[in-house]
Amino acid sequence: MIRPRLWPFLAALPLMPLWGCELPAKLPEQPSVEFSRLRLVDTIDNEFLQNPVKKFQLQFRLVDGDGDVGLHEGPDTASLERRDLFVEMFERSGGVFERVELAVPMRYRMPYIQPVGQNKSVEALVQVEFEFAESILGLFEDTLMFHFQVSDLAGNLSNIDSTPAVAWRDTVSVYHRSSH
Repeated sequence: MIRPRLWPFLAALPLMPLWGCELPAKLPEQPSVEFSRLRLVDTIDNEFLQNPVKKFQLQFRLVDGDGDVGLHEGPDTASLERRDLFVEMFERSGGVFERVELAVPMRYRMPYIQPVGQNKSVEALVQVEFEFAESILGLFEDTLMFHFQVSDLAGNLSNIDSTPAVAWRDTVSVYHRSSH
């Protein structure tokens, strides 16, 4: 016979495994991006030419519910031409930001991120660096802004997020989410 004092414990025993397991969060399959930081650094293009350039280090948070983010490396030439991170530059002119048409669009490849375990969602901090010769930047007004977006393997586009307005002539600057 079971003692009455043990009965509540034994009745709860089948539920105990549920207390220790946390169900994975259900995230949308469409990727989502959120600006974290933009750092500007004065540097040179290479040791031989020594041209002054401004390096932009963009960092953002990426979330994708089904984990199909990034591009696999391989011999497939179609995948080599594919891009999944898109950045656009805007300059402030007369108090209004206008999109800058660049000769070479700012499109990048992110490496494939392999989800671990049963939860296939991906949460990552992504950083991309791009640079402009100061002679090119000199053609623009002092203040720039960047919009960015990603695409997953299924072709779903994320939201578009942006950096704060940045004064590119600053020597070293760091812009965070709070200054947005």
